[in-house]
Amino acid sequence: MDAFVIASTLVGSFVGAFVIQKAALEGLFRMMNSDRRIHK
Repeated sequence: MDAFVIASTLVGSFVGAFVIQKAALEGLFRMMNSDRRIHK
């Protein structure tokens, strides 16, 4: 039971970190695209 709790916690933290990283990358790309539009 303890191993299952530890494993699910690790998987949850990995998924959470992945989602946050993906959202940050999408925001960065949007900022870069809007900067290009402003400079042109």
